[in-house]
Amino acid sequence: MNNLFMVISILGGLASLILTGGLLISLFMKRLKPSRKKLTIALVTSVILCVVGGALYEISPEDKARMAQEAEAKKVAKAKATEEKKKAQKEEAAKAQAEKEAKEQKKKEEKKLAEEKKAQEEVQKKEEEAKRKAKKEEADRIKAEEKAQKETEKAEREAQKKAEEEKKKAETEAKKRAEEEEAKRLKAEKETKEKAEEEEAQRLKAEKEAKEKAEKERKAQAKKEKEEREKKAGIKIKIEHYDTCNGSGKYCDRGGFNDGSFDALAIGMNPEEVTKTLRRNAKNATIEYTKDNSGNYVEVIQYHFESGWYFLDASFKDGKLYYAERKEIKPSKDKKEERRILDGREILK
Repeated sequence: MNNLFMVISILGGLASLILTGGLLISLFMKRLKPSRKKLTIALVTSVILCVVGGALYEISPEDKARMAQEAEAKKVAKAKATEEKKKAQKEEAAKAQAEKEAKEQKKKEEKKLAEEKKAQEEVQKKEEEAKRKAKKEEADRIKAEEKAQKETEKAEREAQKKAEEEKKKAETEAKKRAEEEEAKRLKAEKETKEKAEEEEAQRLKAEKEAKEKAEKERKAQAKKEKEEREKKAGIKIKIEHYDTCNGSGKYCDRGGFNDGSFDALAIGMNPEEVTKTLRRNAKNATIEYTKDNSGNYVEVIQYHFESGWYFLDASFKDGKLYYAERKEIKPSKDKKEERRILDGREILK
């Protein structure tokens, strides 16, 4: 029950604070003016609850004992503080006495230092006076030297000016002579250059005519070689047939040019070795021309082989296999055309 009174008192206090704020706000806001009476009644009620709760609340025996202990502890602490204060006052008095003695000692030392400083200032004053006198004498000497130096410099400047004028005059004359000589030299150089340019133009013209003639001859030779190649290319030549039968006399000229037989071909084979490796004689052979890796035309003999599935062309240079290429006769529409190449243009040259 005692706790209930405490809660009522606290809630009443909080409510009174809040309602006081609301009442003050209503004085400045017209919208809250009708509620001012209700706020006043609520405020009075909360104050009454706070007062009644506080009056009915009784301190418990435990709180009384605790408060008594706190009062005793405060009393002991106060006595201890009083004792410490007296002790501090004694220490302060001793400290003040020591400071007083230190101040007196300091005054004596300051007086002694002031006397010493005064003596030093007198000595310094005499030294400064002597320095000022010496400085004045030095300034007079420097002034005299500067005057003499200025007169000397003036004479030197006049002499230098005269020498420079004479030098400038000589340089102008020399420059004029040099310009005349340079004009003569440039004229001679121009004439020499024009003559050299004319000779160079004639030389370039001759070179151009020679190049045009050489290019014309080269084109004529290239045209002639091309006509000879075109005339010679495709000419069928007689080929020798070889025995392609196995040991039992079977499967003559029935090679399929499969991957195994194509992979067995090697650059440098002769026509007989190629024919027996493929196990099928060539249909025909013609003279063809092809470019090597250097861009030059090379004359080769091309053997043309056929099987049920593939064409195979083998080119021979000087009787040795130079290049081979296999293609499908009828490529499938569902896959990429199968094509195999054996290129020996880097090896045989």
